[in-house]
Amino acid sequence: MGSNDTLSTDALYLDTLRTSWLPATGLFIALFLVVAFRAFAIVRFTVRFLGFVWLLFVASVSGILATLFERALFGQKRLYLHKHSLHFVSNYLMPLVINVRTEIIEGAEYLENTRPCVFIMNHQSELDLLVQSSFVPADCMTMAKEEFKKIPLIGSYMVLSRDAVFIKRSNLADAMATVTNATKEVIDRKVSLHVYVEGTRSYQETNDLLPFKKGAFHTAIGNQIPIIPIVAESYHGIYNFRNKMFDGGVVKIKVLPPISTVGLGPDDVGTMLESCRDLMHKTLIEISQPAPKWAKALKAPKSKKKAE
Repeated sequence: MGSNDTLSTDALYLDTLRTSWLPATGLFIALFLVVAFRAFAIVRFTVRFLGFVWLLFVASVSGILATLFERALFGQKRLYLHKHSLHFVSNYLMPLVINVRTEIIEGAEYLENTRPCVFIMNHQSELDLLVQSSFVPADCMTMAKEEFKKIPLIGSYMVLSRDAVFIKRSNLADAMATVTNATKEVIDRKVSLHVYVEGTRSYQETNDLLPFKKGAFHTAIGNQIPIIPIVAESYHGIYNFRNKMFDGGVVKIKVLPPISTVGLGPDDVGTMLESCRDLMHKTLIEISQPAPKWAKALKAPKSKKKAE
């Protein structure tokens, strides 16, 4: 009897320890993580960057499923269900998961009122994939590097959606043929074409722009359709990959009035390009916070002979 009572008492003691210490330990770990998240930039960066990757996964999978559903039920008819799922991820999940949202401070009407058209936008980082998706119209086609096809899930989604124009920049003839076919579709369907006019991510920290590529301007002038510049403010204070900083915030967007190309020809491409770049650069400085002290000057990437 005495031995059994001792065992029962020991078991009760151990059970009491478990029930009291496990919740306390869990609470301590939770508090430690919260303090670490608030105190250390690298912790915030890691958590939010993983959240960003998860959002891309959700956007791609939901986009693929929406596209397959749309094709199965409606055939070739375009209802842009995949774009609505992408808008949901960008406008509702993105603020919750990585504390980033967008705000169009001016010119929202220009996104819908002019068709066909070419949207040109500055390109800062991979975050633009969700930033752009939060406001670009559902009927918008996007010009992208052919390499995007090779990215798991994202590439499959872009191919299935039929809204991406893949450019093989190493081959000028192929690139021009692709752009010609895409432009014909834009005009026939009376939709829009979105182009990151710098051609690559700048990762700029000084409210600057890379040199512009000519492709969007050849497309617009060659088909006499308007150009609509879109400027996203510099978000070096929201996300900065070099410094492993990801604090989140609001990315302001300004959509500029349509620029007519009627009456212009191939000789006007250079002038139009520089005019748009000057206008967008001025707007970028106007809507952005001053460059931080730690900012590094923007350097243009080493050029290889690629299609513009």
